[in-house]
Amino acid sequence: MRAVITGATGAVGMALINELLSRDISVTVLCRASSERSKNIPDDARVQKIDCPLDKMNELTLGEKHDMFFHLAWDGTTGASRNDMYLQNTNVRYTLDAVRLAHRSGCGVFVGAGSQAEYGRATEKLCSNTPTFPENGYGIAKLCAGQMSRKLCQELGIKHIWTRILSVYGEFDGERSLVMSTIIKLLNGERPSFTP
Repeated sequence: MRAVITGATGAVGMALINELLSRDISVTVLCRASSERSKNIPDDARVQKIDCPLDKMNELTLGEKHDMFFHLAWDGTTGASRNDMYLQNTNVRYTLDAVRLAHRSGCGVFVGAGSQAEYGRATEKLCSNTPTFPENGYGIAKLCAGQMSRKLCQELGIKHIWTRILSVYGEFDGERSLVMSTIIKLLNGERPSFTP
C-alpha cells in the first residue's frame, strides 16, 4: 500500500508517517524543498519526498498508483494570517487540488485535516452534532474546504474523511502553537498570557 501526505513536517504529519511505516505502508511526502522541517522526515527506503508546494499540486502527476491521500497542509494557521480572507480562500482551492491529485493517483480514500476552529466558540463538549459557526477566516475556510472536498470526492468516487483536529502537540510541533509557545515561555521563566 502507498499513501500521499501533504503537511507532513508538523506534529500530526510526522506521527502519521511513523504510524504508516509501522504498518509497512510506503509514503510519498509532498513538501517544499525549502522547508527547514523537511529534514525531520525519516530517512527510510519506503519514504519518497517530492518537492511540491501547495500551488503546484494541480500540475503534479505521481508515477505510481497510491491508495490513500492525507491532506494536512495549510497556509496561514497562526496570527493575523488566520483572518487573511484571500489567503484562506486559496487554501480551499489547494484542498480541491489535493482531491484532484488523489484522483489522478488512484487513491480510494481522501483524508482532510479540519480544525476545532470550524466550531467557533462552544461551551459544551464538542461532538459530531455540535453546530459549526466559525468566527475567523481560518475556521470558515476549513469548514468550506471540508464541505467542498466532500462534494468533489463524491463526484470522483473517492471515500472522504474530514477529521477535525483539536489542539494536539508533541515532537515536531511548531514553536508558535498555543501549547508549545506556553511551554517555551515557562522554560524561559516568562509568564504566558491567555485570552479568557
